[in-house]
Amino acid sequence: MISGWHIVHLPVRLTGRSRPVTVVEQVIVSWPDLWVAGFLLASPPFRFRFLPARQDLRITVTGVEIPSLKVIERRPRRWVREQQKAQKWWQNWPVESGDGQMVGRVKDFFFDEKSLAITHVVISRGIVGDLLSGAWVLEREALQFTDEGIKLLGAGAP
Repeated sequence: MISGWHIVHLPVRLTGRSRPVTVVEQVIVSWPDLWVAGFLLASPPFRFRFLPARQDLRITVTGVEIPSLKVIERRPRRWVREQQKAQKWWQNWPVESGDGQMVGRVKDFFFDEKSLAITHVVISRGIVGDLLSGAWVLEREALQFTDEGIKLLGAGAP
C-alpha cells in the first residue's frame, strides 16, 4: 500500500532506465469509484501532462515506471483545473458518524499499487485531535460515500 501523499514528487522513469523523465505532481482519484484514475505530471509551462491508470504501470515506493513516453497524454488547461478543484474538494470532504455528528475530514488515502484501488482512507480530526491521538486510518468498507459526505458504518467512531 502506498499513500497519496507519499507518491507526490516521486520520479517517473522509463522501464529499465534510472534517469527520471518527470515527477508526479498530483494523484487524480475517481472518488465515487474509489480508485486512482491517474497522475498529473510536472511539466513545462502551458503544457499539462497526465499519466492515466494502466495495467503496465509499475508503482513502487521509489517511483513510477512506464513502458514508453507514448502513455503520457496531454490535457487542456481547463481539464487540469477541473481535476485539481475536484481533488481539493474531495480531500476536505466531511466524515460523519452514524448519528450524524461530524467526526473529521478526509486527509489522505492508501491505495494498492497493483490494482490502484483505494484500500484505506485517512480521517483527520483537526490539528489538536491528530496531535493528541493521531489521525484515523479506516478501511474503505467501513465508510459509505453519500452526496452529503462520508458516513461511518457501524455504531460510531473508532
